[in-house]
Amino acid sequence: MSGWRVAGVAYIIGATMLALAACAGSANGPDKAGGSGRPVTLTLGTPDSAGQPDAPLIEYFADQVRAISGGRLLIKIDYTAAGDANNFEQVTVGKVRRGSLDLGWVGSRVWDTEGVLAFQALQAPFLITNYQLLDRVTTGPIAREMLAGLDHVGVVGLGLYPDELRHPAGFGKPLLSLADFRGANIRVPASNATDDLVRALGARPVHLNGPALVQAVDDGELRGAETSVGNAASLPGPPIVTGNITFFPRAITLFAAAKTFAGLSDSQRQALQAAAQRTLHFAVRRRPAAWSSAKFCALGGAIVLAAKPQVAEIVHAGDAVYKVLERDQQTKSFIARIRQMKTGGDATPSTPAPCGTVAGSGR
Repeated sequence: MSGWRVAGVAYIIGATMLALAACAGSANGPDKAGGSGRPVTLTLGTPDSAGQPDAPLIEYFADQVRAISGGRLLIKIDYTAAGDANNFEQVTVGKVRRGSLDLGWVGSRVWDTEGVLAFQALQAPFLITNYQLLDRVTTGPIAREMLAGLDHVGVVGLGLYPDELRHPAGFGKPLLSLADFRGANIRVPASNATDDLVRALGARPVHLNGPALVQAVDDGELRGAETSVGNAASLPGPPIVTGNITFFPRAITLFAAAKTFAGLSDSQRQALQAAAQRTLHFAVRRRPAAWSSAKFCALGGAIVLAAKPQVAEIVHAGDAVYKVLERDQQTKSFIARIRQMKTGGDATPSTPAPCGTVAGSGR
């Protein structure tokens, strides 16, 4: 989610950048390939704010690009690149495809709205509910095959990274049962697969961000949201997260504008690719879930657990989404392969510990 309380900032990696700014080349200028020997600066746009859980991954990538290139290739991070747009990830993708941004960093969920179905298996309801399984998927051959799906939309896929698991979060009271979803407006980031799940639960998907999101919560127009524990801290309220209902994970795509990537030198392209791979290893080592839960609870948030029959009925309702997803043969194949990977500990859901007090619940 784009952080609605944090103003967009441009973060430039490297303590010496202030001195270099006046002479640095740009990926959109004549020194794009580094022929003059001056540093080349690429702008990476993300709809997220600098306070979001995935920000350390973005900054790590920028650090690695600088280190691997010996300072000849630099990354400028444009946080909240889509402003308060309701379709913030789509806006960011559009800026990269048009060339106003060199690189993009968005959730993989958005690509099905851009005609790319390769990532939809990651949105299959209740398929990936465990961090170990998410790590295996994003570090395995499936990830490379998914990223290849970006080739025909004017961008080059550089990385697919594990983020946090996603849960329902209620405004004012928790979302625990199928009855709680029926007829409710649920805020979700733009994604066809996510919209299909919300509808399967009997609710209406709503795409809101920034002040419009805050106003809708204040007016009582939204019953809840689909979110991670880490991102829930930046939602109005904060909301009440149902920790043992895990819809799916959020995975993150790092990609470059095809024209920008083609205009770089071989060594610059190799630096981007090597930095992207190092960032994947860093993402797997760094698991923000426990930190996010502690922060969310410390800020007054609450995490509750639904009863087993309530979880079962919600999972069953999500089965309808597979009829849509599996119309695409590649998605159907990915889902089958991921199911085969769900063995032992990988099949046990990763559930955040309950915390906080919910009015009328006894906790």
